[in-house]
Amino acid sequence: MLPALLLLALSSSSAAAAAPGDIEFILAHPPFDAYYTCGEHRQGELPYLGDDLGTDCMAAKLVTVDGRIWSRTYDGDGMTNEQWFIWRAQLHSPCECEVTKIHLNPARNQPGILGKPPASSIEFRQADGTHIVLAHIQEPTVKVGDHVAYGQPVALVGNNGYGRNPHVHVGAWRGGKALQTRWDNSNTKSASKPTN
Repeated sequence: MLPALLLLALSSSSAAAAAPGDIEFILAHPPFDAYYTCGEHRQGELPYLGDDLGTDCMAAKLVTVDGRIWSRTYDGDGMTNEQWFIWRAQLHSPCECEVTKIHLNPARNQPGILGKPPASSIEFRQADGTHIVLAHIQEPTVKVGDHVAYGQPVALVGNNGYGRNPHVHVGAWRGGKALQTRWDNSNTKSASKPTN
């Protein structure tokens, strides 16, 4: 009888541990038209709005080296920005929203060497007050006050600010609370909306 009770207790505690927390998320347009990979910041890891629960995304390709094939984010040794598949890729608006801020950092980092913050960025605001930022951008094609469509081109991917290689950082928040970003990988162009 004890093993059955122990099993029940273990499965109950596992279910409780696996239950989702109070993290809300937005569903956003993917950052670019490419096969991509993203790494996420854990809640509290970088406890600043825009960084907390933020996501860093890069393009990836299948690369063949010595007869072996695997997914990589750069060609060669990755020592120049141009070797990174994401370098100067066109970035898309994550939402139907208004451009509220643009910051440009003219420095260009070399891969593997951190630059000085803040990174070049575009901040957007949805009608419900949700803010979304795209950071490490270059050559924005929008200006403050523009209303942008879901998926509209807004800038190119760069390498500036506190970054080690070309990528785009995506952060979101509403009312002072960080939101996780999830990607709408469907073929629809529906507006991004907060979900919990």
